[in-house]
Amino acid sequence: MRKVIITGFILFGTALGLTAVWFRHNTDAMFLLNIPGTWLGDVIYILSVRLFGDPHSSQAHYTIPWLLRIPQVYVPVSILFWGILGTLFTIFLKPKTIALIVGLYVIVFGIIYLLA
Repeated sequence: MRKVIITGFILFGTALGLTAVWFRHNTDAMFLLNIPGTWLGDVIYILSVRLFGDPHSSQAHYTIPWLLRIPQVYVPVSILFWGILGTLFTIFLKPKTIALIVGLYVIVFGIIYLLA
């Protein structure tokens, strides 16, 4: 059962990461279901420019690897975030509690997304 839950979270992270990339190309708003993945992706992008790229360049975006650029960075970051969260949930919570938390998350942020 644990493998199914973790796999579900990884697939959820993959879907949210890909949707966040698509969303970024089509609107200026943040994809609300993937707030943690988007925020962490932005942090990793900024740190990548500072650590691996040339922050003083006018084209600093192009001085880091393609996978670490926005919006591509949202996919691996979302997969890692949701996969780690799913693993932690399976370690510390029961499956019914996990289902309740995920259901509430999707409902709350889905309603906010529809209202926005």
